[in-house]
Amino acid sequence: MRRILFPLLLLCTISAVDARVLAVFNQNNYEGWVYDRPGFYMDTEAISKNKIGLYGSCTLTSPQLNCAGVDTVIVVVNESYSLYYQNDKYDARKGSPTVSLIDEGGNVVKSVEHVFSTAQLQRVFTVKIDISDVSPTMLKLRLSCPQADTYCALYMRDFVVEGAESTPPVAGDVNGDGELTSADVTSLYNWLLNGDHSAIVNGDVNGDSSITSNDVTAVYNFMLN
Repeated sequence: MRRILFPLLLLCTISAVDARVLAVFNQNNYEGWVYDRPGFYMDTEAISKNKIGLYGSCTLTSPQLNCAGVDTVIVVVNESYSLYYQNDKYDARKGSPTVSLIDEGGNVVKSVEHVFSTAQLQRVFTVKIDISDVSPTMLKLRLSCPQADTYCALYMRDFVVEGAESTPPVAGDVNGDGELTSADVTSLYNWLLNGDHSAIVNGDVNGDSSITSNDVTAVYNFMLN
C-alpha cells in the first residue's frame, strides 16, 4: 500500500474559475458610462469616430459594478487606438492606460497601469486586477492616461469588463475535471495499485495527509450522498 505524505505539488487542490460580464462599452453600449471631458457629448458617433480619448484629466468611468463574489476584475479591450503613434511627439509610455477601481466614497481601492512599450495604431490588450483583499463590493472602474497629452492619447472604442469568481473544488474530484464521477475512483485505484499519479490532482480526499484505500471509500461516500 502506498502512503504519500504532504506536501506534494501534484496533490494540491485546483479551483475552477468562472467569469461573468460586469459591464460593456462600445458604440451601442455606453449608457451609464461617464466621459469626463468638459463640453464633450459622448454618443455612438463619437465612439465610432475614435473621439473618446484618454489623456490628462480626461477619463472614462463605468456605471457601478456589482463585484460581490469576484476575486479578479478583468478588462478585455477588443478595440482601441493610438491615433498619433507615428508623430514625433508620441510616447508609448505616456500613452499607457491606468485602470482604477473606485469605491462608493470615490476612493481608489486598486489601480493597475498597463504599460505600452511600442508605438502602434490599434491596441488590443487585457488588464487584470486582483480584488480578493478588497472589502467593498460595489465599485466603479475608471480608465485614464494621466501622463498623456493629445498626441499620446489612447482612444477607446470597444471593451468588456468581467469578474472572475474562484469556486470551491468539488468534494471527491480526484482528477480535477470539476466533476465527481467514477473516473475519480479509477484515478485513485491507478495510483494505489500501479503508482500512476498522472491523473491525480487531489488524492487526499479525507484530509488525513496520505493517500490510501480510505480515500477511495471517501469518494464513494461523496458519490452516494
